[in-house]
Amino acid sequence: MSKKIISMGIVALIVVLYVTGLALAKEEYKNVATVAITGGDYKDPAKAMEDYDEWCGKVSSTYPCLLKIMPGVYDIGSNSVVMQEHIDIEGSGENVTQIIGNSDTTGVVQGASNAEVRFLSVVNEGGGTDATAISYDYYSPKILHVTAIASGGSGINCGIYINHHGGSAITIQNVSASASGGNSSYGIWYIDCTPMLTNVTAKASGSSSQSYGVFDQNDTGGASTIEYSFISGDTGSIKSQGFGSANIACTRLKGNVVNADTEPQPDCAGVYDNFFTFYPDCCPGLTCPQIP
Repeated sequence: MSKKIISMGIVALIVVLYVTGLALAKEEYKNVATVAITGGDYKDPAKAMEDYDEWCGKVSSTYPCLLKIMPGVYDIGSNSVVMQEHIDIEGSGENVTQIIGNSDTTGVVQGASNAEVRFLSVVNEGGGTDATAISYDYYSPKILHVTAIASGGSGINCGIYINHHGGSAITIQNVSASASGGNSSYGIWYIDCTPMLTNVTAKASGSSSQSYGVFDQNDTGGASTIEYSFISGDTGSIKSQGFGSANIACTRLKGNVVNADTEPQPDCAGVYDNFFTFYPDCCPGLTCPQIP
């Protein structure tokens, strides 16, 4: 047998093994769908989540799924990426995966309980009354390594909005949330829940009425926790309202803490202002002198 025939046989065997390997890999990851500019299962992340039953099947806690979004900018217009329980959404990095939209009444991404969103950016460019990047209504979010930006709404602009009313724990970690313009703007606004915010940057600016980095609106009691973060707002860094409160530690505040009839009041331990003035055991503008 000639060397040429042997070589051709080896090449053919390699090709067969490669194709077989691809087929096996596709079968192995059948509970995963990809979104990509080219070459993915979908080009539109909103459509991919809409079709989740086709690629994920009967999703459950014992059969979770993943929507993987490859690098690119995905403009979904007025639509929303509607998450489902037990289906995580994972981008390829905050700087390389971006979902853009202009939805008015809901977030560009609508979250779900028992589902994590991570490693991407979400932008609501507005144009209507309200603009929200990521929203949760009666769900418990888990948000990691996400950038959320909202602007362009004439009414309320909000980076991350959570209306909880009970449920499981809320985790917001290594997140940047910002909002600007309109009548009111909030980097993060949560209602009737006590989330854990860790290593979070929340900023709000440029609104005609009020701009708060964090709006803590809680009538159900308990205390949210903000640690190792940077909170900034033109009107104030944090606004606390209702019968719950906020525990704030090891955090930089640009703007005073505002208490709108909250009982108990927010509690600060080891915070400092934008001028690096240290407040060891009180909240600036509340139980300490106002930030200049």
